[in-house]
Amino acid sequence: MNSLEFSRRYARLILLSWTIPPIFGLSFLLFIKMFTPTQMWEILSHPLEPLFILTTLLGAVAYFHYRVRPVRKYLERPSAPTAEHALAYTRLFPLEYWGVFIFYLLMAPSSVIISAQWYSDFVALPVDWFRIHLVALIVSIIVGLPIFYRILDLFGDAYSKIHLQSVQVSLKAKIFLLGALIPLLIDTMLVQYFWTRTGYFTLETFGIWLLLELLAIAGTMTFVTSFSRSLAPLQTILERSPTLSSMDTASLIVRSTDEIGVLTCGYRGLLNDMRIQSEIIHTSNRILSGIGKHITFAEIASSILRTCDEAIPGGMSFLLLHKPEDKTLIGVAHTGVEYNPHGHYQLALTENALSVRAFNSRKTIAIDDAMHDPRVNKSIIHRFDVATALATPLIVDGQSIGVLITSYKEGGHIYSVRDIDIIEGLAHEAALALHTQMMYEHHQVMEAEMRIATSVFRDTQEAIMVTDAEAKILRVNQAFTMITGYSQDEVIGKRPSILSSGRHDQAFYQHLWNKLLEDGVWEGEVWNRRKDGLVYPEWLNISASLDETGKAVHYIGIFTDITEKKRTEEEIFRLAHYDEVTELPNRVLFNDHLGQSLKQASRHGHQVAVLFVDLDHFKQINDTMGHAAGDKLLLQVANRIKECVRKEDTVARQGGDEFILILNEVKGAEGAAAVAGTLIQRLRQPFELEGSEVFISSSIGISIYPNDATDEESLLKNADAAMYRAKENGRSNYQFFTREMNESAMARFRLEARLRRALERNEFIPYYQPQVNIQDGTLAGVEVLLRWKNDENGEVAPDDFIKIAEDSGEIIPITRWLIDVACRDFQSWLNADIKPGQIAFNLTSRHLRQTDFADEVAGVMQKYGLRPHQIEFEITEGMLIEGAAMDVKLCADLKQLGTGLALDDFGTGYSSLSYLKRFPIDTVKIDKSFIRDLGTDADDTAIISAILAMGKSLNLRVIAEGVETEAQLGFLREHGCYYIQGFYYAQPMSHDAFMQWAQTWSSKF
Repeated sequence: MNSLEFSRRYARLILLSWTIPPIFGLSFLLFIKMFTPTQMWEILSHPLEPLFILTTLLGAVAYFHYRVRPVRKYLERPSAPTAEHALAYTRLFPLEYWGVFIFYLLMAPSSVIISAQWYSDFVALPVDWFRIHLVALIVSIIVGLPIFYRILDLFGDAYSKIHLQSVQVSLKAKIFLLGALIPLLIDTMLVQYFWTRTGYFTLETFGIWLLLELLAIAGTMTFVTSFSRSLAPLQTILERSPTLSSMDTASLIVRSTDEIGVLTCGYRGLLNDMRIQSEIIHTSNRILSGIGKHITFAEIASSILRTCDEAIPGGMSFLLLHKPEDKTLIGVAHTGVEYNPHGHYQLALTENALSVRAFNSRKTIAIDDAMHDPRVNKSIIHRFDVATALATPLIVDGQSIGVLITSYKEGGHIYSVRDIDIIEGLAHEAALALHTQMMYEHHQVMEAEMRIATSVFRDTQEAIMVTDAEAKILRVNQAFTMITGYSQDEVIGKRPSILSSGRHDQAFYQHLWNKLLEDGVWEGEVWNRRKDGLVYPEWLNISASLDETGKAVHYIGIFTDITEKKRTEEEIFRLAHYDEVTELPNRVLFNDHLGQSLKQASRHGHQVAVLFVDLDHFKQINDTMGHAAGDKLLLQVANRIKECVRKEDTVARQGGDEFILILNEVKGAEGAAAVAGTLIQRLRQPFELEGSEVFISSSIGISIYPNDATDEESLLKNADAAMYRAKENGRSNYQFFTREMNESAMARFRLEARLRRALERNEFIPYYQPQVNIQDGTLAGVEVLLRWKNDENGEVAPDDFIKIAEDSGEIIPITRWLIDVACRDFQSWLNADIKPGQIAFNLTSRHLRQTDFADEVAGVMQKYGLRPHQIEFEITEGMLIEGAAMDVKLCADLKQLGTGLALDDFGTGYSSLSYLKRFPIDTVKIDKSFIRDLGTDADDTAIISAILAMGKSLNLRVIAEGVETEAQLGFLREHGCYYIQGFYYAQPMSHDAFMQWAQTWSSKF
């Protein structure tokens, strides 16, 4: 029953109490002819009597509606305080009800008589006052008493969920009203009738008497029904008590608030208690008997929760266990959910939660209003929709091991003393069962661990030695025998010093024992001696076994032979820190040495020099003699470098043909220069390699700490930059780092970054410079030159970016684009009836390493319909020197394709004649450096004459580059050079400018 239903029924009964008596009483007065119908009409049609009835009705309803607030408050929010307040009001209700009702009955006759005298011709005699009051009394008994019983029944319905422990309305009072007032009612009616009538029995008298008797019987039936509702639960319990289940007793709603209701609650509770106690004992016995017979925590938890649910039906039970290592309570199971050892949720022992409070206080806590109680965790309330809760700690030997909780989703359940006793009893048995199971499982674990320990001791590959507190050996395992060679019988009773190798002094063992006594454990590397005298390294761990007082009773030593491990570690360290070819430190170890050197130099104020050594033309050795020969040469170079430095200096191999040196405590730039000069001279001396003498040179860059940099990375970078400057200055020399080098390197870096985006931004432009046959004035060919213009740098000189493009690899896509665009332009010239002869492209060493370069060229020729003899590729002598073996193959591929091959910058290399014999050269181009001083420099004149003669004898076409004057042209014509390229005829031009120039030039011939 809710508050709204109670208020509705209660108001209806109060309304009946105050409306039926006037209707019934006035009708009775009319029936006994005390008033005539006219007089009755006068009474009811004037305002006095209706106003009295209405006023008293509203007053009674308002008064009793106000007074019943404790009951409504309990129904709205059931809890122990609200229930106690409501029951206290119920004890006062009969007195209040009858007091107000009697006052109403005393006033009602007066209002009737006054109204009759005021508004009719009725004159009241003393006997009339008596007769009207007697009618009021009769009506109150006939009508008011049954309604009063109905109100008491309503209170019983409202308190059906409360376990009554005291009487609210005395049963004696109810029986008195039923047994004494009803006969009195009947007698009073008869006497009243005979007094007011003739004094003898007539048909009219009989009719009145029969009507009053029927009303009395109806009232009596109301009383009987009320008593039947009170006695029904008790009767059911008495008839079926041996077979009543928990659900049966829970369904028996006690609606009586008298001694019968209290007796029923007590008897029902007693039966439940007996059954629950029996179930608790049964559960406990079953759990205890199951321990050791594979019963699990899941089964124990399930039994506990099932018994708890049966003890207080309709609720939800929770089991939480303490997890000491985390200082938390974990919810391992609850109604309808299986056991989870890891917990469905967990609560820290510092949280403000009901279960935590019960656990810490080791007391049962009941909460009748969980939503508004600060002792309940709100997240748990919302998660499980908890309205009321009872938390009982599981206690063993005075310590809490968990908490058992029962709760309800709906409000209204008040936890009684009986509920608390049952749950505490169950919690005690549950704690005992859980603790016993824990002890059993702990014992099982200990036995398993003992078996494992025995197996490990016997079968492990690590040697184990157990001594007593005096360090005398008590026991060893098989691995000990295998490692040391000593059997157990040979070492029992002796000290571990039997294994001593003599490598450790007394201080080492003293430190070992001090550490062991202080911390209870020692671990480290020890060198011991086997029985056969062989010394070996072992990794030893010693730990002390303590008794309850903290005193060591045993020492356990576990060790492993780490001979192979140390050998492997040394090999791994060597591979990680030393170069495999030269056995020199590699970059990793070098960086470590450099860092240590700089720290020492900073501490003592010394200087440190870093030398970056690069072998010149080492690639030629690998290409011509193979990588195996190259590795042998690197080893010889490493040995010579080490001979040139001191023992405290460091020599490392950077990779490839690069070496790095650290000169510690160097005496300024002079000292570093002396070492660099010695290195250059020693490396110039011939090397013996596969029966032949091999010559190489070296380029060295030098940076000095702290003048050039103060950190490792900057020193290396600066030395590297200086080394490149040495190469640019002709190789086989050394250079010191300068600030200008760093600025140049940064400029080169920015230019390279811009270069990588230049192609996609269309910043490259092909330029064309014609080659003229001076015999007939025709075009002999066109050399394609690359120009670069961008918004940031403007026009960049080819000398500034071609080398960068080659080093970065960007030259490959750029050249691929240039060949495609130039061949397209060449085709457009042919379509315009211009005959440019050949179109020549410059190649770099990067192109010569492309295995598919010839195929790409063939694809472009097919795309634009060009013939192979219309294309020529120019390579330099330097390219041939750096990569002869690879160049031979590419040159052969190009010749097989049918294209021409020209040797550019002829005369500036080292072995021009030998390379002309080895490579299929078609054209030789005289470098412009020889043309510049032609006629004034006798050597240049002789060289050009020799080149022309050689070209004629070898049937090669010779082109002179850089022709700018008439005198230069005349000399070349006189000596038989007929192909000219230079500003004398035309500068490099764009596509449109070249077409215009070519058309003009062709018109002259």
